[in-house]
Amino acid sequence: MKKKSIFLLLSLIALLSASFFMYTKLKSNTDINMSVEPDSQDMPINKITEDAFNISFQDAEGKELKLSEFKGKPIVLNFWASWCPPCRQEMPMFQKAFDSDTNVQYLLINQTDGYRETKQKAQEFMTNEKLTMPLYIDETGDSMMKYGLNALPMTVFIDADGVIQGKSLGALNESSFKNYLERIK
Repeated sequence: MKKKSIFLLLSLIALLSASFFMYTKLKSNTDINMSVEPDSQDMPINKITEDAFNISFQDAEGKELKLSEFKGKPIVLNFWASWCPPCRQEMPMFQKAFDSDTNVQYLLINQTDGYRETKQKAQEFMTNEKLTMPLYIDETGDSMMKYGLNALPMTVFIDADGVIQGKSLGALNESSFKNYLERIK
């Protein structure tokens, strides 16, 4: 009986240890499939590097573009997916700004993985929501890696000199969005 109790106790300890190990291992891995709920978080600011300006993405027709092609004007760089509720929530705000503010370049880059998010799903979302902003696609994950993206949505505010003036993780509200825009104008 005593051997059986010791065996059960050791088995329980081993199971708990393995569970804790797996939990910490999985928690440390970043997952693009995460989305951050509303109430964005300000992130550390740093000067954008030439390497970060060399991120590649495509337009809706498949033409390869680089962020460096958009230098010289303030940039609002947003990473999103159509399956992400906080991303969907902020799209009308971006559309309104895109329609009214021609002094800022709005680059909303869809994070396409080919499964959960496809170019077709992104295009359908844009059409259904009557969004007229250009659709940009990142099929490689290059852009998100350069900016340390680990959840969606994330928005980066870059001034005309190429200095990141703000990074926001999570859906932006109108007030926060306006405050960030003031930093880059």
